[in-house]
Amino acid sequence: MPPGPGKISNVAPIPGSRNILITSALPYVNDAPHLDAPHLGNIIGSVLSADVLARYCRMRGFNTLYIGGTDELDKLQPQVEGFFDDSAAKGEWSNNGKGQTVGWVKRGLKDRSSTRDFKFGTSVSPRLLGYKDKVTYNWFDAPIGYLSITAEYTDKWQDWWQPQNLDDVQLYQFIGKDNGFFHSIFFPATQIATGVNWTKVHHLSAAEYLQYDGATGFSKSRGIGLFGDQAKNSGMEADVWRFYLLYHRPEDSDTDFPWDAFIAANNNMLLKKLCNLVNRVIKFVNKPEPAGYGGSAMRTAPWAGGRKTSAGLLGSYLRHLDAVELRMALHIVLKISEVGNDSAQAANRSSKSDEDECGASLHTCLNLIHLVAALLRPFPPDTAESIARRLGVEAVFVVPDTFDCDSIRPGHKLGEAEHLFTRIRPDPRRPKSGRRRAENGKKGRKASAAPGISKCTESGDGKKPRAEQDGQRRTEASLLDGSTAVGCGLAQDLRPFSFE
Repeated sequence: MPPGPGKISNVAPIPGSRNILITSALPYVNDAPHLDAPHLGNIIGSVLSADVLARYCRMRGFNTLYIGGTDELDKLQPQVEGFFDDSAAKGEWSNNGKGQTVGWVKRGLKDRSSTRDFKFGTSVSPRLLGYKDKVTYNWFDAPIGYLSITAEYTDKWQDWWQPQNLDDVQLYQFIGKDNGFFHSIFFPATQIATGVNWTKVHHLSAAEYLQYDGATGFSKSRGIGLFGDQAKNSGMEADVWRFYLLYHRPEDSDTDFPWDAFIAANNNMLLKKLCNLVNRVIKFVNKPEPAGYGGSAMRTAPWAGGRKTSAGLLGSYLRHLDAVELRMALHIVLKISEVGNDSAQAANRSSKSDEDECGASLHTCLNLIHLVAALLRPFPPDTAESIARRLGVEAVFVVPDTFDCDSIRPGHKLGEAEHLFTRIRPDPRRPKSGRRRAENGKKGRKASAAPGISKCTESGDGKKPRAEQDGQRRTEASLLDGSTAVGCGLAQDLRPFSFE
């Protein structure tokens, strides 16, 4: 049956399967021009983190629905307290989510008004005596938006929010710690008070704050920090922003966004380690025989040491993501790539002395690169697809339960080595403050990238850059702090290992 009018899908929970319903905090996007984008703290605390879990769950084969959009309590104390104790234990809430809720419950729940005397908002029915000029309290109204957005998406919304068996659907919610109360107590209390069995939060992930360059917290109202539109217009790939924010996700304490660390993450982790590993191994295998393998995977057994180590790390990755510990899961992926570098180093050492050992190491390395691509898919998804193209495999990823080291089989034809990321050249200049220029927020002014940010362009000094003279394309982007992002082919200046 096709979806109903205006519906995108008829997706519904599948009885007997693991059904995951994911929500993230709904950002306000109705502010003045250039102040209508969420800052990076909003992004990592809600929508980006929820996106990672949704991608992971789909790769694991779970029936997953991720919805998002833009824009008398004391009598319920026993029921709310009972709900919290049960849900926090079963769903393994984050420490933030549990800690804040315990504080509210221990102090005793107090009545809260569900209306406000504002001109802007959802009007209360004028037929109710005394409510003519009142609007609904936004935090009473906002969580109900999760239901209405689901209903906008699918005709089967009640199967997600009012399933016959409440254990059929697990609700994961991603928010900042300042909004924990409204998701752990206020909204569940509203659901309980209706007397209807609703799907209530199974796991609450309440992120800490992201600080801007060691100075202060990101703030939309004060215009402090780096905002989504600025990142989008910076000329840097979205995957670089995703990687940095998730690698430093403020899961259990506040984290910082210093430009030096952002540049180092791009240059040292992504370019020097990951990109270098992928390109140099593929280049070596693609060399004509006998110097290489003519572009085909070798016909030897894998390196046992690397296979065993990576299998253990894969288990850690799965445990972290199942517990919604996104940051640690991404750290594990980088550790697996280090095993790949060890395997490549072993191949380099034996390339001229022991053909079988070299082949075994490279066999393991290619399969590790494929595994890394799959495990990266929830985090920087475009990078995962780029690695798949270089390996000559389809960009169809699953997260395996075990690492069998056989996804790249003997005789498989590889793709071509190409650069994955651009290099950022540090600049000693730094902005004196994280505050946005006041004129950028003035009404009617077109949103710009940010001070010092421009789109990625070809070198414009009239001279052919050295990289272009070498037959490589060179691009540059000036970042907020004045640093320059340079794309120069295969990053030939990076040589942690090399095959001769």
